[in-house]
Amino acid sequence: MFSRQLTLVRGFRNGQRSCVGAFRDMTSASTTAPKEKKPQPMCTLSPELAAVVGKGIASRQDALKGVWAYIKANDLQDPQNKRSINADAALQAVFKQETATMYEVMKLMSPHVHKQE
Repeated sequence: MFSRQLTLVRGFRNGQRSCVGAFRDMTSASTTAPKEKKPQPMCTLSPELAAVVGKGIASRQDALKGVWAYIKANDLQDPQNKRSINADAALQAVFKQETATMYEVMKLMSPHVHKQE
């Protein structure tokens, strides 16, 4: 009820002469069907990344989820700065560096993900 009153008040504030238009917009139901999601393309992972993720073939999204699961399972995030990741031996083979930020993970992982044909 409160949201309906708020919508009616907004209609008057926007310079409308009546609240019928605002009320009509609020009550009209969306008739569009939900879009079907496209299947994610599968990619071949390098042996180094496959050792971290646990699969040799996965989508890019699943590979990233696997890397994050590995990071959290092995407690590799820096306790003071959660955005920083301290790589162990397996992740150093993928990242080619000792530390990385959470924003660099996909960039450092990309050379190890190859499209399947």
